[in-house]
Amino acid sequence: MVKRLGLGWMMGLLAALVFIAAVAAQDRSSVVYQISVEGPLTPVTVSYVERSIGAAETDRAQALILVLNTPGGRIDWMQQIVSAIRASQVPVIVYVSPRGAAAASAGTLITLAGHASAMAPRRRSAQPARSAGRVKTWAKRWSARPRKTSARWRVG
Repeated sequence: MVKRLGLGWMMGLLAALVFIAAVAAQDRSSVVYQISVEGPLTPVTVSYVERSIGAAETDRAQALILVLNTPGGRIDWMQQIVSAIRASQVPVIVYVSPRGAAAASAGTLITLAGHASAMAPRRRSAQPARSAGRVKTWAKRWSARPRKTSARWRVG
């Protein structure tokens, strides 16, 4: 009887230790980082994103969620963020949020650089920066030109 009781305790203790070890291992590997970028891109934003990606890689996070709401910024800052996302060992998910948020200009390219992207309802995204009417003038000139083409299109 004493041997059976001792063996039961040992089996119960072993099962509890295995369960605790499995839960502890799961907690370490199921970390997801979330950072938020609000407003125009700045050198501080670039540093923040790069440091966050580095911390997520160090902690072996499953993913990093970048909540984005930006009207854009300088192209060199956008390129640094895009390079950091592309070089990341951790998947970066770009989420344009909250409602009515924008990922305009450089923000659009950051969204496209993410390993995955999602957008909140009623958001504004993929809006290029205005160019003081030059694009409109160019588009009118281009559409007014006669076009010569040798290609024939078939429908159906």
